[in-house]
Amino acid sequence: MKTIRNLWISAFLILLLQACSNGSGSASTTSGTSGAAMGAVAVSITDAPADGMDHAWITVKDLWFSQSKQSGPDQTGWEKFPLAAPVTLDLLDLSNGAISVPVWDNIELPEGTYEQIRIILAATEAPLAASATDAGLAYNNQVNLTGDAAAYPLRIPGAQKGIRLEGTFEVKKNGKLKLALDFDAGHDIVKIDHDGQTEYILKPNLASFDLDNAGAITGHIDTIASANTATARFVIKAEQLSADGAVHVLRRATFIADPATGRFILYPLVPGSYDIVIRGIGYRTAIIRNVPAVQGTTPTASPTEIPPVTLTSAAAPDYPVSATIASPTGAWAKFYQTLPGANEAPYLIRIRHFGPLTGAFAGFPLSAEPIDVGVYDPAAVNLTTVVPVEGAGGFRAVADAVLYEHSDPLPVDPQHADLIFGPLNVKAPATARTVSGSIQIPADKTGVLDRGVVFAVHGGMIVNALRINSEVVSGGSYTLSNLPGGTADQPLPGAFYSIEALGWSSIAPKVKAHAGPMPADLRTDNAAGIDMSMTFLP
Repeated sequence: MKTIRNLWISAFLILLLQACSNGSGSASTTSGTSGAAMGAVAVSITDAPADGMDHAWITVKDLWFSQSKQSGPDQTGWEKFPLAAPVTLDLLDLSNGAISVPVWDNIELPEGTYEQIRIILAATEAPLAASATDAGLAYNNQVNLTGDAAAYPLRIPGAQKGIRLEGTFEVKKNGKLKLALDFDAGHDIVKIDHDGQTEYILKPNLASFDLDNAGAITGHIDTIASANTATARFVIKAEQLSADGAVHVLRRATFIADPATGRFILYPLVPGSYDIVIRGIGYRTAIIRNVPAVQGTTPTASPTEIPPVTLTSAAAPDYPVSATIASPTGAWAKFYQTLPGANEAPYLIRIRHFGPLTGAFAGFPLSAEPIDVGVYDPAAVNLTTVVPVEGAGGFRAVADAVLYEHSDPLPVDPQHADLIFGPLNVKAPATARTVSGSIQIPADKTGVLDRGVVFAVHGGMIVNALRINSEVVSGGSYTLSNLPGGTADQPLPGAFYSIEALGWSSIAPKVKAHAGPMPADLRTDNAAGIDMSMTFLP
């Protein structure tokens, strides 16, 4: 749950909500809808907690709506709502069921169905917005780690093109749509270490909730376990079966809200039945099945309350897992376990993003224990210990990414904990496309840099990356491959990318340079001639 100090899409949204809690923004309509029947929209932000961080600040500028999921950020037809002044928010104030007051309230939009939202952030190292100055920040977008006084910049690739959220948002005549935009900082902020420098990148994977059609689930773990919250890093996940019934999928996650009582809050949730997965380092995983989320409930108004859950300390320590993927580097690994019995689908126990610039991670802890399972009962939850189909401490690992086919599962256990995933195939009807061009270095900076990476961003998320160590020394060409695109016969609408490059010195890692972002249109063909000149950062 870390990335280059770039708290990407997710962070953006949450901060937005906080920042805009006292203002609605002004509308700048670009689609020529004068005289149309109008409805109203309120947009708030919520988040899942992030382990090891005290603050994740973002500075928000604009909110855009489009009635087409295929619209690129440079195309027409957007309804734009710039804030009167940028707003700086701390995403980590919006976890454990907390919802910001509307960042944008009473936005007027023409009646209809909207399929895309984009949130625009201030550039991280641009002159500080007044709100960032008031918050005492060094950067417009910033991370502060627990027990660390340093301020880390959150660099957001393609920030000016916006963090993209796709969905179906119905605006009705004279009605009001109340949206909560949700990101999962705990999974989507990815830590990267290079040449003695630690950085973070946000790989936002946003979700949204209609607050008029939401429910809440709350509960407690026993206080003996909750006393170890800092080391156990408990995560509580609400899961449901996938549409095809093949696996359980994550709908929402949270941490312990109150270590003194072990209380946790899952809100907002789409009404329905969930299985709750509780995972903590040094504890057996617990699964509580068939827990209802009832429409209209909130964390404080008649939520479903899970009785205190007694967690069992692990007899064996968690074991570390390492993994690499050839392509795309923006993928993530999912670790599943399956309960014994007929027609059981695997549960998603843990998720780990590959380093988006390296395609690797290491030291990721997995439980070597069996699983405790029970069925929801408002009076008491009784757990039974079972060994998963994969064996005690066994998992199946799958690499996955948006618009790619997932990998075949790899078995994981303490003796098979170093995973190598080959390249993922682009999912049909999309086809694999390339972006090529050159990296140009100023004449007076030749030989200053010896490390670099070029990467492609889609909607605020790094999709794939390529090392360009030799090209940043004095310049050179690159080809970035395996990007989802289309053909003339079968276009891929919405295949708009931003291409950026970073360079640094391994001898003096604080010497850094940046190029881009440059647009690349892969809807029908490869993109060539994407040439970028490195600008050295102060």
